[in-house]
Amino acid sequence: LVEKIKEADGVILAAPCYALGPAAIIKLIGDRIIALAQLLDDFWGKPCVVIGTTGIEGWEGYTLSALTTAMRFMGLDIKDSHLFIGALPGEALQEEASVSRVRRLGTALFGEANGAEDGQCPTCRSDIWKFPTPGIAKCPLCGQEANLHAGDNGIEWEYKAPGNRFEREHLREHFQVWLKGMVQEFVSRRKELALIRNRYKGNDVWVRPTHE
Repeated sequence: LVEKIKEADGVILAAPCYALGPAAIIKLIGDRIIALAQLLDDFWGKPCVVIGTTGIEGWEGYTLSALTTAMRFMGLDIKDSHLFIGALPGEALQEEASVSRVRRLGTALFGEANGAEDGQCPTCRSDIWKFPTPGIAKCPLCGQEANLHAGDNGIEWEYKAPGNRFEREHLREHFQVWLKGMVQEFVSRRKELALIRNRYKGNDVWVRPTHE
């Protein structure tokens, strides 16, 4: 797969939603992202579009965010992303609006990128937000923050500086420097940490709840 991505002019990543997340075969990419991120320079800037499908609107869960995050960790340039509704094979393309949206995705792959959709983070396109304090929204994936204000037409979002977690140097620092340093630290502290872990070995018993 790595060699095919290196040779490709662009990447289209598509996956259906299973149990509120992407299919397992795609999750394998995320599970191996530490190894893939070592090849950041080989992948960096390669154009990519991301497509998800779900059978029922509102049941997409974290599917699209998981797909876009995996591609960003690899350094790909996401030009567009969209989630389509369709439970049966081919059903997602039965409406002309969906076919038109697919054309936009295809055009964006080697053309001008399409902006983030409503509700998506403008920096990384995730559709997941956290609200750590009143009036503040934060993208848990890239770190993008926004101030929330009550406006005439509802809540208005005032975005702060873009999140930088997926910038090239930040990815290099995390995956190619910090993680390697942690491996070396574990080697040097292996015996010390083993003593802590060994306290809990061999005590495999069921703990039954007590009721008053």
